[in-house]
Amino acid sequence: METSIEQLIEAGLSAHKEADFLEAERFYRMVLDREPRNARANHHLGLIAAIQEQPSRAIPYFRVALEERPEEDICWISFIEALIRDEQVEAAQKALA
Repeated sequence: METSIEQLIEAGLSAHKEADFLEAERFYRMVLDREPRNARANHHLGLIAAIQEQPSRAIPYFRVALEERPEEDICWISFIEALIRDEQVEAAQKALA
């Protein structure tokens, strides 16, 4: 029996909560292997990169999550925060507008 996307996300979230970012990333990447534009997996991979103080690596993940779920406030917040941390202030201002 194949593991569902939701089960993989939940396993990733569980590892993420335990600060096992390597394991969480493994589960999120398994989701992206099946659904490359999955908003939740992309957002959480972005969060892992941001936690590791790698905003430039986080931005592409947040961008995909935002493109897939533009109505989600958390996607906007994460994206803009990563832009600011990456010193892309103008891009952050444009995103806010």
